[in-house]
Amino acid sequence: MKRLLTTILLVFLLIAATGLLFGTAKLTFVNYYIWFTVVVALGASTARPCFHFWEWITDGLPRWLCCIMHTAAFSLLLSGTVIGSNYIMTDFDKLPEVTATVTDKYTDTQYHTRRVGRNRYVRGNPYRVHYVVLRFTDGRNRSFKVSLSRYNRLKKGCQTTARMGRGALGLPIVKF
Repeated sequence: MKRLLTTILLVFLLIAATGLLFGTAKLTFVNYYIWFTVVVALGASTARPCFHFWEWITDGLPRWLCCIMHTAAFSLLLSGTVIGSNYIMTDFDKLPEVTATVTDKYTDTQYHTRRVGRNRYVRGNPYRVHYVVLRFTDGRNRSFKVSLSRYNRLKKGCQTTARMGRGALGLPIVKF
């Protein structure tokens, strides 16, 4: 029973960390090749002392598989927690406003899903999602999903403002 509850808690934490990471990674200016190299190296270096926990959770899988599971889970938990907390705990009113240039505007057609039977879904009606690409003064580019009214107000080549600075944990972030 203790093993089951621990596994459920671990899965819940991994899902929450994944959601935080995917939700805030696009708004954080980090070189993710370097970030994940360092995080995976940290996970691999802590795998040896922690593989007994994974052996207990998985009921005796081989050591190499427990070490791989620990490295993946550790990397995901640490990345999601640090990058997500950096964005969520930031007071955006204190960040300075910077000017950015709209370099591109585009729309993407996506489709709703429609249920046609039990456990059967098909592609439904189309809808448009609007994006703008901003170039900041330091040369960084980011694309942002915007509403239709904001999409219509912004013209290619015009200047707009965004809040950009260091987040709560010191990683650079942007909010548009």
